[in-house]
Amino acid sequence: MDGGDRVMRFNSVRGYMDSMGSDSWSVERIVELVIRIALFTVFIWAVVTLVKYVVTYMETHSCIERIEPIEIIKLRLARGEITNNEFEKLKKDLK
Repeated sequence: MDGGDRVMRFNSVRGYMDSMGSDSWSVERIVELVIRIALFTVFIWAVVTLVKYVVTYMETHSCIERIEPIEIIKLRLARGEITNNEFEKLKKDLK
């Protein structure tokens, strides 16, 4: 091996190193690192956006309709299930 040749060997902890044992931070490695960080960032953004969309969708398209308690006792009064006195007492209890 003459002085101009460099042998690259792989170290599992530090990545590729030249024959002198130093890291080789070439332009290609820096570009690869930037691309990997960008892809990771896009992936995280996509997951967060998807979760926010699903939560919003579930809140607005819920199968279970939220009915206020006062509306329930009004329906019970209209159906004749409770009397006016019971309605007033329940209404007072709700407030």
